[in-house]
Amino acid sequence: MGLKFCNEAIMSLVQIWPVHCNFEKEPNTPLQDALIKRLGANAFPFHLELTPLAPPSVQLVPAKQYHGAPIGTSYDVRAYIAERADEKVSRRNTVRMGIRVLQGPGKSTAMPPVLPQSPHRTLSTLAHHNVLR
Repeated sequence: MGLKFCNEAIMSLVQIWPVHCNFEKEPNTPLQDALIKRLGANAFPFHLELTPLAPPSVQLVPAKQYHGAPIGTSYDVRAYIAERADEKVSRRNTVRMGIRVLQGPGKSTAMPPVLPQSPHRTLSTLAHHNVLR
């Protein structure tokens, strides 16, 4: 059909160079130090923090053979050079990196297992424990 469905949302727009006066420098990670060593003194490390409200990355796998673009939620980080924030971005001045947002298990408030104290309470105690899990 030739249809393409894509939504883009800007979650963060930050000027990373030149540094603002209220910029708090975070220490570099070992990966950033290795990249600075490899790329040279002109490389500028930056930190990125996504909102916890961002949905996790997913990719749907169609049941039938599909050769189109991936279906799901994905994230791109784009760094570009521009004079103004509202300037049209040129592909020559853009660096793009795809990232995944993973969702880990939340804090567990599981109750400790309850052992039945008498045979006639066995089923009700186990049922209560399974419902509260």
